[in-house]
Amino acid sequence: MKNKLIFNIILSITVFIATLFVVYLVSLEKTQVFQKRAELLALNRDLGQLDQILVDRKKETPNVASIKQTIPQTYQQFSYALAQTERLAKNYDQNLTTEVKEQTTSEKNPQSSISLNQKTIGLYYNYTNFLSSLAKLPYHTSVNSLEISKEGDNISTSVNYLFQIGDKIQ
Repeated sequence: MKNKLIFNIILSITVFIATLFVVYLVSLEKTQVFQKRAELLALNRDLGQLDQILVDRKKETPNVASIKQTIPQTYQQFSYALAQTERLAKNYDQNLTTEVKEQTTSEKNPQSSISLNQKTIGLYYNYTNFLSSLAKLPYHTSVNSLEISKEGDNISTSVNYLFQIGDKIQ
């Protein structure tokens, strides 16, 4: 009987330890399941964002193509675009001076951009017409700064902008 009691105690302790071990294993498995669920939720979110990027890309592709058409592809086209601004200034009685500030190129993008300063002096009404006509030209530029001051009956302007050459918008 004493042996039977010892056997039951040992068996109870063994069952208790086995139960603790199973609970521990279930706890580990539960933690792994929660981690995998969190990873799946993050992947679902990322897939949703990628899908949205594809939708946006399809929607915006025509816009990108139309912008690329506004960028001169060669320096000859750039000089033609610059000549058009000078012609417009002359048409609207604006005294225009153009200064090339810097030219940038890189190994990844052999095309470049040119930073220009253009200064005009003329009547305000003529200047507004000049700007309206300039905005209608089919070229992509980024204006960095614009300064306007009054000089007698005329206004004086100084515009610094980046003129893109090539098909990569910076």
